[in-house]
Amino acid sequence: RMIAYSPTARQYEVYYHLDALESYQLPRLLAPCGLESRTEELLDYLVEAYGRSFRAGQLGKSVGVSYTARASGEARSVTLFFFAGAFWGSDARIRQEFGRLSRAMGWDDSRYQRLTAELATCQTWKTFHGIFGVTLGRGGHLSISAGVRPPEAAP
Repeated sequence: RMIAYSPTARQYEVYYHLDALESYQLPRLLAPCGLESRTEELLDYLVEAYGRSFRAGQLGKSVGVSYTARASGEARSVTLFFFAGAFWGSDARIRQEFGRLSRAMGWDDSRYQRLTAELATCQTWKTFHGIFGVTLGRGGHLSISAGVRPPEAAP
């Protein structure tokens, strides 16, 4: 779907789209980074994040996948992108759950909480949060990310 290049890091990121992602497909998606052995860990994390089991089923519809790679072509990390609303529902719940996961990783989420404070009571399915990303890197590093657009200015 898309390719990005960072001249400073001399690193590419290649983005793909999957119509649906089944749990049995994870080892194959992790293979380019040599991370197949971390499938269960990633699945466990997704279950913790989502709050329900994915063990024998679909992880999501319309899932994004990206790989970062050095100019040499060596894959360094893989990211799975889910629609945050499909994962958790409203902005209020997305904000709560993303904050919970961030704090569980030892991150200070106070800036995120400040920036999204206006969304704390938004209970609709039309969300300002877009994606929820889970990145797994070669060095064992697991991280998360969220995309959020600013609320529209009131007239």
